[in-house]
Amino acid sequence: MCMKRITANEGTKFLGRPACATRERLLVPIVKGETPETSLAIYTPNEFRVDRKGKRIIDRNPLEPVDCPGMLESMELGLTEAATVLWVRLLASFASETVDDAKQEVDGDVMLQLMRATDWAFSRMRGVEIAPPCMQATHKATHWLVKQPLEGTDICWNALKRDALGFWETSENVYFVVPAGYSNVIQDMPEETAEGMSKAEFYETNSLPYREFCQKELDRPFDEDRARKAILPALKARAEELVQSYAQVAKEKCLQGEPELQFDAANEELIYGEESERLTEQALEKFEGVLQQLQRRAIEYHTQSQRVDGFRELLRDLSRNVTIRDFYGVLNQTANALWFEKPVEIELAEKEATITVLSRNGEVRSQKRFQYSDLQSATGFNAELERLHLKRREYGDEDGFFEETAKMPKMARRSLREMLMSVAVNA
Repeated sequence: MCMKRITANEGTKFLGRPACATRERLLVPIVKGETPETSLAIYTPNEFRVDRKGKRIIDRNPLEPVDCPGMLESMELGLTEAATVLWVRLLASFASETVDDAKQEVDGDVMLQLMRATDWAFSRMRGVEIAPPCMQATHKATHWLVKQPLEGTDICWNALKRDALGFWETSENVYFVVPAGYSNVIQDMPEETAEGMSKAEFYETNSLPYREFCQKELDRPFDEDRARKAILPALKARAEELVQSYAQVAKEKCLQGEPELQFDAANEELIYGEESERLTEQALEKFEGVLQQLQRRAIEYHTQSQRVDGFRELLRDLSRNVTIRDFYGVLNQTANALWFEKPVEIELAEKEATITVLSRNGEVRSQKRFQYSDLQSATGFNAELERLHLKRREYGDEDGFFEETAKMPKMARRSLREMLMSVAVNA
């Protein structure tokens, strides 16, 4: 396992909030009050697991709460699903007294102000430290730090202000600290005797199922890592085979431009385009799915291309050169073929063929489409080619031919007929 002590700048990028560093931890200001003593800060470790290159942090972000079912409802404070809970323990600086004053969220601009202020002591901010919920931990979590967005809430303010050890309200959120296992119950009922369960015992009993669940969630990556090491040789073999198969399929003409898939065996990473993922069962399944999609596209492409072959054959014996655009890249060619001085363009698109006759200025005079899926469309396509005299008719029909010249002046039609008959005789 590679561990790295990160800097304040690296911590800011990783945690997603402005951070500064102490010798042993990262300090993350959360709420700014009038003085440091009325403000809130969270401390986290500053040493994290990194990849073999020592660049990418692979530990989870400690400021990302574990989503524990039922925890928010159990407090009975009217919290919403938008609320989040962090497991923390109180530091010595948390004992400072607070006053009810204006408070604001610490973003980049506020952090810059605090860093520049000569009289702001970060160490005097009321501090809590991220701690494990595990009962066996040396410094287990003792409290919950709750963040609740204010919009659309119906919080039990009286209970919160009565029982919270720390309370900060900004224009956007309310933050408060309560003992782990807190539940809004009446503590001073007459029937509660000295022999009954103390407040601390009550909270601790309530916290047990949440401690167990959250610790399992936090341990999951480590458990997966241990399981991964046992099957690592098989994972590497699958990764190498996957990369080879991907490269072969990606060479297909129809798939050029796809991101490259590589396997960095030394760092145990799969690299797709510019992104890298640690070699795991899940990562392999993800990219095997990408390969299957690629294979399906290639098969689809070739199947559709084969359907066009019949139309291509009809174009191979044209008596004139015409402009052909072939989606599948087989018969692409450009020519200024004219039919009675009108350009003709033929497009073999993905699912249909189109014959277009244009005017001299490029306007569409006529256009006919032929679906590859229609068994009769090839016959119609061939008939249209013959009608436009782009290929010889299999059965002569001069009357049909000259139907297309019916609108021409009589002398022009006669001259055209004589010219074509002369060509036929000489042929």
